[in-house]
Amino acid sequence: MSFFDSFANKIGHTAEAINQNKYLYSIKTAFTVYMPFIIVGSFATLFNTILCSEEVGLAQFAAFSFLSAIGPAFTAINYATMSTMSIAIAFLIGKIIGQRNGVDENYSALVAVVSFLTIVPQTIVTVVEGMEDILTSGIATTSINAQGLFVAMLIATLSVELFSWLMKKEKLKIRMPESVPSGIARSFNSLIPVLLVLLVFSIISTVIFNWTGNYLSDIIYNTLQVPMQKVMQNGPVGIILLAFASAIFWVFGLHGNMVIMPILSPLALAGLADNIAQVQAGEAATNPLTMTFFRVYVVMGGAGVTIALILSLLVFSKREDQKLISKLALIPGIFGINEPLVYGLPIVMNPIFAIPFILSQLMATVVAYIATVTQIIPAASVEVPFGLPLFVNAFVGYQSLAAILVQVVILVLAFLIYTPFVLASNRMRSETDNK
Repeated sequence: MSFFDSFANKIGHTAEAINQNKYLYSIKTAFTVYMPFIIVGSFATLFNTILCSEEVGLAQFAAFSFLSAIGPAFTAINYATMSTMSIAIAFLIGKIIGQRNGVDENYSALVAVVSFLTIVPQTIVTVVEGMEDILTSGIATTSINAQGLFVAMLIATLSVELFSWLMKKEKLKIRMPESVPSGIARSFNSLIPVLLVLLVFSIISTVIFNWTGNYLSDIIYNTLQVPMQKVMQNGPVGIILLAFASAIFWVFGLHGNMVIMPILSPLALAGLADNIAQVQAGEAATNPLTMTFFRVYVVMGGAGVTIALILSLLVFSKREDQKLISKLALIPGIFGINEPLVYGLPIVMNPIFAIPFILSQLMATVVAYIATVTQIIPAASVEVPFGLPLFVNAFVGYQSLAAILVQVVILVLAFLIYTPFVLASNRMRSETDNK
């Protein structure tokens, strides 16, 4: 077996293990399910700004001043979708893991949410200068918004696994007479496992707080989420590594975007939520890595910027099969769908096109990152849905013509990267035909 084949097998086994891992699968699926709400919430902020703001929106003009009255509606939508997302993610992860474990998904989902809520601060401290701190019962938004995502993911996973294990202990089930309706019987069957799970997490959280003075949720956040966000948001290395990993998986026949999604989604979503909060506060957004950044630039026109390869093939390829595939792939490519090209050309396991595929994706990541940190384009505060066409997605995501210009630059550079390999493919085919 050649080194290339051996490496391909290892990559395939790694991706297969990731896809089959129920925890990574549950995280990926949970964020996929919740994505429509994230998009709606981010657009609510956008509409609130461009329509209802009396400082920068249409409402600043007398003819449209009535729009300011509906601003609270957009604020409410944003709050309900973005400021409570950790609860929703905990619920979905709990449900999915419960399904995998063969327990009642309704109880597993609720166990995940309630266990998560038992470990977050339930008192809000208001500091007023010159007065004693005011303590109010309640849960701070920072505990249940994107800042709480890693806490929610971890606690949901642990609590549901414990619940599933306890549910298999027959001695813990309260047996009801057969005359009792099945729904009520299931409730009593779950009673003791639910009690034990909540006791475990609430007691652990209380002990840790009494011992350290810090809430368990804050410890998890500062230990796990903060360092990972710094790696991804405070330098190009983290983003480049994710882009490289995605491209490598694609080259070996796997859906690279989906493989890295369990890592990318929570970090990108946390960055988006922080950007939205900054925009709402009248500040400039600062986090480069969001799903909008990834969709608009890193996988622009399809992973590997394959829209540029399509154009290069149409212009320079002398092979009828390649031209035909390019024509078929052009329209999907404009909308970011490149499977017809990746598997039809193919790019998979094809060194001639795999090399520029990887290089183009890395180039796109670096160019877009530089454009963001140098403030040529703003950091995104709107979640762009997958499937918007090229250039349109850039304008919707960044509300800036400069964002479209950056796409044009990436497209041109990727075209230049791909073209020598297209010409090489022509020569290889010609030599093969001559033989």
